[in-house]
Amino acid sequence: MKRLPIYSEPIRWFAKQLMEAQTPDDVIDSWLRVSEQFWGYNAICVLPNFETDKYVDDVLRQLSIESNFIAPYFYLSKLYFIDNAKIHQMMSKHTEVRSRIDFSITMDSNFASYIDRFINEVDLDTVSKDVEDIIDILLRNDYHYDYGFYLIENLKQINGDILDTSIILENEKDIERTLFSLELFKSIDTAKYRKVNEIYYSITKRRAARNAREILSQFYHRREGREYLNYYYDFHKQIYLVLLIMVKVDFSSRRSQTKKFHEFFDECMKKIGVFMDREFRIVWEYFNPHNRLRIFRKVQRGIKLEKLLKELENIAWDLLAPRVIEANIPTRGSGDFYIPYFLTMDKGLLEILKLYSVKGVIYGDTMSDFTVLPTVSADDFMRDTGIVNLEERFLLSKEDRMVLYNSLWETIDDVISSIEDEIEMLVRINTSQ
Repeated sequence: MKRLPIYSEPIRWFAKQLMEAQTPDDVIDSWLRVSEQFWGYNAICVLPNFETDKYVDDVLRQLSIESNFIAPYFYLSKLYFIDNAKIHQMMSKHTEVRSRIDFSITMDSNFASYIDRFINEVDLDTVSKDVEDIIDILLRNDYHYDYGFYLIENLKQINGDILDTSIILENEKDIERTLFSLELFKSIDTAKYRKVNEIYYSITKRRAARNAREILSQFYHRREGREYLNYYYDFHKQIYLVLLIMVKVDFSSRRSQTKKFHEFFDECMKKIGVFMDREFRIVWEYFNPHNRLRIFRKVQRGIKLEKLLKELENIAWDLLAPRVIEANIPTRGSGDFYIPYFLTMDKGLLEILKLYSVKGVIYGDTMSDFTVLPTVSADDFMRDTGIVNLEERFLLSKEDRMVLYNSLWETIDDVISSIEDEIEMLVRINTSQ
């Protein structure tokens, strides 16, 4: 059976119902109306009036306690999971079916370095006591861990073609050592740690070293791994381009938040051609003169060009985080459904991760069959910015915008360079005033 496109009318209808759903019955009734057309699809959504089972509730409650450092993907922990297999089981058993949930934590490079220090018994006194407390909580619970963002972040070290497997990362030995520590960390027997407060590894150090080398080889030394990383390397360029347009508009005038955003939106449509909901909401907040986000605190008119561009590149890497963790949802991890969390001590990044409030997701097996349902729809968000009709604001037809977007990858470096030159002129003007 052929899977429906993610933007087909039945899925758009179900997405609207999911946005309004409050109880499991709301979800099930809507699903049953389109279930025959939903082959290969799954959904996860927040239901404010739903009580999760005790195990799931305990895990989610523990993670929410650490909300100062662990960002959830969904805005509430009252999650409901549905697919055709679950519906069939419920009908045959006449009761709610418990799904196997993979609670997985992704961490940034900074926290990965703390894990490395912990495993190698390096004193953590120089860092916040919160780090030790978080590590203790991680060891007392049966979470899973994903290294994807850590591996992607280290692409900063590659100068040249990402797909060229002959290019070796400058800090490859450091990455291998950290992966070795992460492998040992995730192997710690949490049951024994809870009981006697001591560390017992379930694998040998030799096996951890072999696993680390295999992960390194899989992602950095093989074509398939480099292609995976290259996807995010290109996505980083796209986000960086968005940030460049944002700064160009901001530095070129002192107009209102609304007028700046409209100019920004129109230029993105001319140069990129796609609506990037999550990133555009961040830009809207950036233009608010009374509510500058912490992550942009160094982006000032008087900043030197080289420092500004480096700062924007680093911010673009941070803004990749939610894109990376949500890409794991279709994989299901080691369960029936996958719930991602992001661990970082970076308050600016945490603020960004929590800014985009997710009500639910509908997805197939790949990211091409994936749609996010924010608590505030894109149309409602755009109305708040003064753009009443989003479709009418697009300067090109949908087909022409996709042609523009697909051709962008042949010219994106030139487009980026051109805007960097424009920003250089603006920086000179601002510093001379």
